[in-house]
Amino acid sequence: MNHCYFPPEKRYGNRLYDFANSFRNIAMEIDQHPEFIARYYHLPAIEFMLSDRDKTIVERVQYFEALSYGDPGVMLASPGPSLSGLLLQSLGTKEQIDFFYSTIQSEKMQTFFALTEPNKGSDAHHIETTVSKISEDQYLLSGKKAFFGNGAIGKMGVVFARLFSGPLGIRAIFLTPDLLIQSGIQRYALPMFGLRGAQIAAMEFNHYLIPASCVLGQHLSACENGILGIMTVFNRLRSGVGALALGQAQAIYDIFYHETKHLISFSSLHAFLYSKLNVARNMIRLAAKKIDQNPFEATPSSIAKMIATRTAETVISTCLNHFKIQDLLINPLLLKAYRDVFCWEYMEGTSTIQKMIISRDIDKKIQSILSGVIS
Repeated sequence: MNHCYFPPEKRYGNRLYDFANSFRNIAMEIDQHPEFIARYYHLPAIEFMLSDRDKTIVERVQYFEALSYGDPGVMLASPGPSLSGLLLQSLGTKEQIDFFYSTIQSEKMQTFFALTEPNKGSDAHHIETTVSKISEDQYLLSGKKAFFGNGAIGKMGVVFARLFSGPLGIRAIFLTPDLLIQSGIQRYALPMFGLRGAQIAAMEFNHYLIPASCVLGQHLSACENGILGIMTVFNRLRSGVGALALGQAQAIYDIFYHETKHLISFSSLHAFLYSKLNVARNMIRLAAKKIDQNPFEATPSSIAKMIATRTAETVISTCLNHFKIQDLLINPLLLKAYRDVFCWEYMEGTSTIQKMIISRDIDKKIQSILSGVIS
């Protein structure tokens, strides 16, 4: 077997490879019309995602990469638990978790995770959206959210708001299907150029009435229910975003390899790109393993996400530079990947944010070591 190529059916296994092919077959259709994903709810790949409740992070990054190898836009357009499922598992009661997963499976719902805001981005420490307690049974939710997937069409999801100042004052609000059909919420899709299947949206609440039962984590301690609990969700998914970027890059590299494998002049370039993909994959798998062991460990997933994002950009850009014009006309997925690949930088935190996370983590460890030495 060539040292610069490994068959995808062997890398991912026949089942995941079949899932990937089913997504690739409808990639361009869903890119143009994301709502058409409803025509394909019968696909085994979508049933597989809907059933993801208890998979480890290691298992999740493996199938994220495989499905993105097919097409990440189709994956992001599909119904499933997404980030909201991870958060429910961290902050929800057993009844809330069971309701969430049974509902998305039976109704095949898209879900959303509304953290990002127009003025503050994804800075969870400075959220402006507020939730105010008006009685023992009711709260009022007010504020704006933007730049998150499936917000205009999702029938269930989570919104983050501030109950009081400080890192312990952040709360996650569980919006159920019954709540979302009530008046008082404005939500709409935003125009997109890349990864159109994600259906990035904005949402606005104006003194929206929320039952106390939908404020997640009331059975938990203040620390578990605040920003620390929320951060574990990002740690869990960050390596998954890296896996999505990697799967897309691997797909383009494999096409490029088959087009140029007979040309000796490309052998060193094949080796370079293949090596970069494998390094990124190893980093993602290592980060996933560490998060499974300790969900509060932020640095490995931040490093893996940065490496995978940059690797995907490098691999896809390099391959596109060497394709011929007729190749791009014959296979529109090539230009689509080049358009989409730069979106990963902005999902689950830019590289600048990842560097800040890593820096804070290192500072804490140094302070801990110094405190031990001094004591």
